[in-house]
Amino acid sequence: MGALKLYFKIKHDVQNDSELPLAKAELETLLGIEVKDVVNPLDLFVEGPLRPMYTPTPPRLQDWLTWHAYPGSVQGFYAEVEPKRLSPLLRVAYFREFYVAADAEEVPASSIRKLMPEITTNPDPSGPAEQELAPFARLFMLDGHWALRVVPLQTMYEFSDFVCRLANSVSDVERMFNAGVAHLQRGIYRPYYAESARLFKTIEDFMDDRRAPQLYLTHWFLGIHGKFFPRMIRAAMNAVGLREGDLVLDPFTGCGTLNVEASLMGIRSVGVEINPLLAAVSRVKVRALSFDVEETRRRIEKLESIIRASLEEGAGSKKQTTLLDAEEEIALADPSKVSVYLPDRIRNKVKRDSFEAVKTILAAIEEFEDPDFRDFCKVPLMYWMRSMLTKQDPQKIVKTYLDHLWRMYYALHFLKLFRESVAPLEPVPAKILVGDSTELRSVLEQGAPEELSEGFDAVVTSPPYMTAIDYVGDQLYALYVLGFTRDHLEIDKKTLGSTRAVEDQSLQITRGGSAFMELPESIRAFIGRVYQHRRKHASALFKYFHGLLRSFRELREVVKPGGRIVWIIGKQQVMKLDDTKVTVPVAKMMVELGQAAGLKYTRTIHVELAKSSERGAIPTESLIFFENP
Repeated sequence: MGALKLYFKIKHDVQNDSELPLAKAELETLLGIEVKDVVNPLDLFVEGPLRPMYTPTPPRLQDWLTWHAYPGSVQGFYAEVEPKRLSPLLRVAYFREFYVAADAEEVPASSIRKLMPEITTNPDPSGPAEQELAPFARLFMLDGHWALRVVPLQTMYEFSDFVCRLANSVSDVERMFNAGVAHLQRGIYRPYYAESARLFKTIEDFMDDRRAPQLYLTHWFLGIHGKFFPRMIRAAMNAVGLREGDLVLDPFTGCGTLNVEASLMGIRSVGVEINPLLAAVSRVKVRALSFDVEETRRRIEKLESIIRASLEEGAGSKKQTTLLDAEEEIALADPSKVSVYLPDRIRNKVKRDSFEAVKTILAAIEEFEDPDFRDFCKVPLMYWMRSMLTKQDPQKIVKTYLDHLWRMYYALHFLKLFRESVAPLEPVPAKILVGDSTELRSVLEQGAPEELSEGFDAVVTSPPYMTAIDYVGDQLYALYVLGFTRDHLEIDKKTLGSTRAVEDQSLQITRGGSAFMELPESIRAFIGRVYQHRRKHASALFKYFHGLLRSFRELREVVKPGGRIVWIIGKQQVMKLDDTKVTVPVAKMMVELGQAAGLKYTRTIHVELAKSSERGAIPTESLIFFENP
C-alpha cells in the first residue's frame, strides 16, 4: 500500500491563528512526526502529493477539502506516515475532518480495519466511487487511488451545545441530531445562512457559524468565569501524549472541564477543588455521562409533577413578597431531610415567596433515593440561586429551574443518540475530591491513595487568575442554601486569589520573612510595589503566589519522572495602583514559580481567546509546559 498521505483540515470556527501552534502540537505528538503547514489544500492537488486524486467529475475530492475552510494563514496540515493504527486521531480537537489517502488499485477490508478498527463496514470493490463506511468515515475510490475521510468524534458531538440551547422538546433534540450528523457526513454543498435572526436559521447554520461550541454534552450543565475551553484542554492532553488508560490530575478542577474531557477520551482523572459546590458540579458532570438516560427522563417527569402539585397546594395562600426577617428561623417543611441556613448579610436580600419556592423544589428533590440523581437535580439551583432568591417570583423560579433541568437532560439524550448511531462512547470514571492544592499529597492520600501510589502521567490545570475572578462570591447564595457551608469565609481563606479573609502579611513582606523570600525576586518586587498602595491586596497576592509555589512543589512529588505539566493562566493582568495602571506579567511569573519548585520549563503557547471577568478582561491565555525531571 505504501506510505499514507494525511491531510488535517482545521475547524472553520478556530478563532485566530494563535490557536494553530496548539493544534499542530497535538497532531505532532499523536503522529510522532512533524507536520507541514498547508496554506490552501488546492496546493496539494495542483503540484502536490494529491495531484493524481484530482477529478473534474464526482466524487471531486477537492471540493471536500476546500469546503468551509478556516479563514486564516494556514488551512490545514499535511504528513506522510507508514501504515499504522490511526485510531488515536479520532480524538483530535482542532480539526473538522482529516483524510487518509493511498496509492492502490483496490481497498482491502483488512487495510481499513488495521488503520481504524472502529470502522466495521467493509468497502465494496464493485460499489460506487463514494461509500459511507461508518457515520464518521467516508471512502472515495479513484483510479488507482483511494482516500478515507474521517470526522473526529469530538466534532460529531460538540454541536450538542447548539442543540441544547435551541431544543424545546426531546423530538427537537432527535431532529437536530439527525440533521447535524447528516450535515457533517455530506453537507458540503449546502450554503451557509448567515442571518443573525434565529428564526430563519437551522442547526446546520449554527454549526457552520464562526462561534465555536464550548458547552457540549455535560459541559452545558454549569460554567464559571474563566473556565477552561474544552477544545483547548483536549488538545493539551493530546499534546503531552496522554493515551487511553493514562492518569491525569487537575489540582484546580473548578467545574470539571478536564475531568469530562478526560472521561470522554478514555483517560482516568482525579480533580481536586477547594470549593465544595464546584467539586459537586464536577462530580455530576462526569457521573451523568453514564446515567441510564430513559430512567433519568422518567425521574425528571416525576420530579416536575411533584413540584407542580406542591405549588398548586400552596396557590391559595396569600402572595408574600416581603423580605425574610433577620431573626426568622429558616428550615424546610421536613427539617430531618434538609435545613437551610442563610447569614444576615444575604438573608435580608431574599424575597420570602421566592425562598419558599426554592424550598419546595429542594423538598421534591429529596424524595428521590439516588444521591447522584439528587445532585444532578440541584445543578440548576447552583446556577440560578442568586437570581431566583433576589429577583424571580415563584412561577419564574419553577420555569427557570425546569427549563435548565430539561436542557441538561437534552445533553444526555443527545449522548444516547450518539452512542446508538455514531460510536459506542464509553466514559471513564473520575475521582473528584474537595481539598487544598497546597496540601495535595494529604488530599490524595485520603481520597485517591491508589492513584497517588501509581503516580500521575500528567497534569493539566488552570489555577485562579490571580485576583481577577471572585470564585466564591459568584456562588455565595447556592453555597449556603444547598448546605455546602455555614461560613463562606472559611472557603475564602483557602481559595488562592481571594481578596477576602486574608491574614495580614505585612511582616512577611516588609521584613523579608522566610516564606516571602522563597518567591522569585520579580514576584517579591511586584508584591512590594503593591504594598505601598494597597496593603490588604498585597497580602492577598502573597497568599496567592506562595500558595502556587507550594502547589508546584506538591506536583513534583505526585507526577511521575518525565511527566508533563500544562499550566494554563491569563498571560497578564492589569491592576490599578492609585492613578497608575500596571500590567502584571502573570505567565512569566508562573514560569519562574515552576522553575523555583524544581520543574523544567519547556515552552509556552499564547492563545488569544478573551475570557470575561467581573474585574476585567483576560485577553490572552498562556499554556505553559513543564516537565518533571
